[in-house]
Amino acid sequence: MDKHIRIIHPTIGPARDLGELHHLERDDLLLSSVGLDVGPSELASQFEVALGVPDTCAKVIAAEKEGVHAIVIDCMGDVGVAEARECVSIPILGPYETSLNVASLLGHKCSVATMVDEVIPVMGSFARKYGFEQNVASIRAINMDVASMMENPTRRDKRLIELCRQLVVDDGADTIILGCTEMIGAEVAVNEALSDEGISIPIIQPLTAAITVAAALLDAGLTHSKRAFPTPRFGPTSGYEFLPRP
Repeated sequence: MDKHIRIIHPTIGPARDLGELHHLERDDLLLSSVGLDVGPSELASQFEVALGVPDTCAKVIAAEKEGVHAIVIDCMGDVGVAEARECVSIPILGPYETSLNVASLLGHKCSVATMVDEVIPVMGSFARKYGFEQNVASIRAINMDVASMMENPTRRDKRLIELCRQLVVDDGADTIILGCTEMIGAEVAVNEALSDEGISIPIIQPLTAAITVAAALLDAGLTHSKRAFPTPRFGPTSGYEFLPRP
């Protein structure tokens, strides 16, 4: 049976172009992607992350009812992951949490190469929340927003290569997490450039990692614990008519 993984982009912008994920294609894996109808247009603060949670949960509930087998949230803010896990029984993965877990399997100290300085405190707080603070050597930014990275991927890759070199040489990282799902494809350029300098370390692309781990959980027949994420009682609410009940 084909395994259907839904990628949810937790903003009101367009959904993920699945052509960017062709390297993950396999005969028994179906990928689909949706964006939000209600929520923020970008995710550069915890306030904006909070605004994205309700409709992310709505899209997750709808996906399970549709027959989707697993969900990946397309943002390093792991928008609505814990909340949505309470609402459904299918696996839900956030790229940042997944990448930190993968990094812990591949090395002792990871660093995160993210977009802009403003998100560094948020990423630091999430590392503490997930219990990986001691594993994170540093979090630094290339200071390019999502729009700039998409407009000029060559410049993005150049800045990432320079930053990742610093993360290894200056900060002692033995594993690097690319700190934005829109950095997809950059891991190839960074790997090649660092390898040419004799630096051979894992470069984790978070969206790829989350999708791959989601597929592995499905292969293993595993999902999150409902003792850890119990189904909410869903009492009366106001203004959330768009949010379906499981």
